Parts: sequence; C-alpha cells; structure tokens
Amino acid sequence: MPGSTIILMSFWVACLSASAARFTETHCYCGYRRFGTLLMLHCASNREDLPTSVFHSVLCHRVGDTVSIGESNTLAVMQKSEFAQMAIEPYGLSQLQEGGRVVKLQLNLPLQAKLLNSLAFAGLPDLRTLHAWRAPIALESCSLAGLPWLENLVISCTSTFDRFLTFGPAFKSIRLTGCLGRSLQFICIQCSQRPEFSVLRILPGPPSMGGIVTFDKWSNSTQLNSPVPLRTCQLGVCSDDHLCRHNYPLKMALSYSVQESSPRTITTLLTPPSTPPSSPQLKNGHRFSTVFLPALLVVLAVSCATCLLISMRISRAFRWKSYRHWGLAHTYIDVHAPQNSNWTTSVPLNNFEAKV
Repeated sequence: MPGSTIILMSFWVACLSASAARFTETHCYCGYRRFGTLLMLHCASNREDLPTSVFHSVLCHRVGDTVSIGESNTLAVMQKSEFAQMAIEPYGLSQLQEGGRVVKLQLNLPLQAKLLNSLAFAGLPDLRTLHAWRAPIALESCSLAGLPWLENLVISCTSTFDRFLTFGPAFKSIRLTGCLGRSLQFICIQCSQRPEFSVLRILPGPPSMGGIVTFDKWSNSTQLNSPVPLRTCQLGVCSDDHLCRHNYPLKMALSYSVQESSPRTITTLLTPPSTPPSSPQLKNGHRFSTVFLPALLVVLAVSCATCLLISMRISRAFRWKSYRHWGLAHTYIDVHAPQNSNWTTSVPLNNFEAKV
C-alpha cells in the first residue's frame, strides 16, 4: 500500500515538472506587415502563423508568463525610421495566449502610428503588468479597460494620450517616466458611483518639475520611505465616457473569448454578449490542458479508486481475522457430547425384530 502511494505521487510530480518545463520553454514570434502607410504588428506562439512571405520579423522573447516585444538597443534607430508608423493589429496579441498565460507584457518599440484601442490588447485575459516606458505609445481612452486583471502600468510621458485612461477593478498603480519639462498635468480619480474603477485624466499644465509621476489607488505606509513622491487617486464623479459605456471597440474586445482564460470572474465595465464568437484552435500549451490534463485526472481517479478498494479488502481481512481470534466468527461444537433430538432412532426396514 505505501509503495503504490509513493509511485502515484512520483508520477504526479513528474507530470507537473514536465508541464512546467513545457510552459517555460514556450517561444513567441512577432512580425509586421504593411497596410498603406502603416506597419501592423502581429504576434503568435507558432512560427507557422507568421509566414515570412507576408510578415517581417520583430524580436520577441518569452520566459514563462513574461513576454517582451522589440529590442531596446535599436529604439533610437526605430523611432527615426519607418517603424515610427507601427501599430498593433486588432487581436494582434491574442495568439500569445496559446503558448500559456501572459501575465507581464513589455513593449520595447514605438507604437504611435494611431491610437490603440481595446482590440489591440484583446485576448490577454490574465495580463497584470504592462511596461511601455522605453518607447512612446499611443493609447485611446478605454484601451486598457478591457484588461480585467491589469494591476500595474509603466508608461512614458512622451506617449500620445487621449483625454483620459480608464482602469478596471484590479488597478493598483501607474508610473509615468520621462515627465521632466513636459507640459502635462495628471489627475487620478476613483469613481464615486463605481469605486472599483479608476480614471487617470491627462490635462495641459505647467512643465513638470519631476521626471517620474506615480499614482497608487490606495495609500499605504511604504509611501513614506519611497524616493519618488506617490500620489493617490481621489474620490470623484466619473461620466459615462469615463466608464466607457458607449465604447464600441471595448464591447467587441469583451465579446472576444479565449477558451483557456483565467478561471476567476470579475466585474467588468460592460456586459459581454451571451454568445461570443468561437475562439482560435488551441495549440501548444493549451493542448496540455485540453488533452493531457483530463487523461491524467482519469488515471489519478482510477488509481485512487484502486487504492481505496485494496485498503477496504485489507481492512476487512484484518477484521475477519480478529473475529476468529476472539471466537465470534464460529461456534465450536464438541463432537463427543451427546446430541439431544426429539426424533427416534432410525430402524432399517428389513429389521423385523426391531419393529416388533
């Protein structure tokens, strides 16, 4: 019994180690293709999804659930070349999820060709951290509202902003870098009618005296020891535009579903349609969850049932042995003792003397 348990546990640990190694070794591939004067970026977890006849390669590096797109060493050249006209395709990052959860995304290339809306980040339901501070990026007001688990954002002040940025319930902090001398003013509001949502307003203002501007949703004791002044979001009234209630790209992004998404649920700004479109075919990392994991669970269930049956049989055998030891299983009969019976002794039919 202990031997079978050890074998079962070893099998389970080996399967978990294999799955962890598989996700760690997952690669990512990015490329761009030309649409008029725009260069549209698209990324995937499989090289076959980016044919070289259509896409020009862009560096993509992945370690576990962290994805980095672009090369920081060539940013100065890229910002002065045609790469300055690059943007992300609608759903252009969704195929990264096929290689496993994307929790942290770092963009190391300029994306200022046009304002990126929610469709650019659709299909990344587990994204928690977004770093876009090495190069400027153009963000539409509700572009990040479709990321329900986004907690931290680091962005450059040289980016192109709409009037505001809306964040979902998981938002914790935003850091803006390179703000020294920028004529911008930032105000963070926690919506009084929907306290779970926060809005960063971007307004014209006097030149900034600091290079880094940081906002936290909640104040905490660590702010006193921080070298960077930390501001908190103040309670205020938010309009329907701030809550993105009429933002069509956000509605489309929320209706887009990836089969392997976060198991948790969270309150969203908009209620997605009840019949979302079918998601792309699962590959690589998702194949583990859809094929190998159910089979593994079946094997574990059968093994547990077998172990339980064996233990019950062993327990019953020990119980039966104890009953026999204490004389409860059988009643011992003395064969030498006379037997009492109401029946007369039988007499053979041919014994006439006995009958008389």
